[in-house]
Amino acid sequence: MTSESTLFEAGEVAAPPERFNFAQHLLEANAGRSSKTAFVDDAGTLTYGNLAERVRRLATGLLALGLRREERVLLLMQDSCDWPVSFLGGIYSGLVPVAVNTLLTADDYAYMLEHSRAQAVLISGSLLPTLTAAITRSDNEVRKVIVSRPQAPLRATEVEFESFLAAHDPAPRPAPTGADDPALWLYSSGSTGRPKGTVHSHANPYWTAELYGKRLLKLGENDVCFSAAKLFFAYGLGNGLSFPMKTLRRMKNLKTLRRMRNLKTLRRMRSLMTRSLMMRMKTSKRMMIPKTSRRMRSLRMRSLRMKSLRMRMKISRSKASI
Repeated sequence: MTSESTLFEAGEVAAPPERFNFAQHLLEANAGRSSKTAFVDDAGTLTYGNLAERVRRLATGLLALGLRREERVLLLMQDSCDWPVSFLGGIYSGLVPVAVNTLLTADDYAYMLEHSRAQAVLISGSLLPTLTAAITRSDNEVRKVIVSRPQAPLRATEVEFESFLAAHDPAPRPAPTGADDPALWLYSSGSTGRPKGTVHSHANPYWTAELYGKRLLKLGENDVCFSAAKLFFAYGLGNGLSFPMKTLRRMKNLKTLRRMRNLKTLRRMRSLMTRSLMMRMKTSKRMMIPKTSRRMRSLRMRSLRMKSLRMRMKISRSKASI
């Protein structure tokens, strides 16, 4: 029987090339619809064209801070249009964004700053007081804090997000990363001890978007995704960013998938499914009979068998007397 895995092995889903930058991959996939809305938050909307420009501006700015390839950048931000800009800007520049839970304590962030050796922080203004406490009680390497929508005057080591973008030109090209190079970190929940930083390569979100977002969820270009899970969660990151940004070629892939399927196999599968459904319906009918009804029917059958036995005994006796 033809399986999905066999179809994938047959070349239906192409592996990412050796030289691969996931942020560049998403931006190029949506370059043809620059005026279409990509993200929506309480403050407004962000088109794909604006997203690409802001991502490249942030990439230039992060590198201008003196940060080097594969160094970590802590991403502590509420879900907003600035979140995907920060996340993709870090990946585009060859840095590694570390997306962390926004509901943790200052002690948790102090540990993550030390453990990840983050060189910069991208943060929402509402979370800045907690980060400030974490910085003061940790031995960290943070050089700059970039604040989205600040709610109070900023310190010398802090800069407002929009000003930071405006001060830099868009990066002309992405970092020459590979498919197996680290692209992002996500911390575990720490239920068995300290949270563990899990490293994801540039190819990892590519495969989840291709095999889950396209094939299982079957998202289309006109779908609107509302994710209950936050973007700092792996599942929320797919629901709210990588899956909807990877849906343009879905219909073409599905047509190829249909051509590759064998008609005889489909008929056999349909027959098996029909047979299975009929068996379930019979079982459900039996299950629907109350226990009392089944017991009464059993007693009636037993009574009939006893009557039949008595009749046979009478007949045999009458024959013996003759």
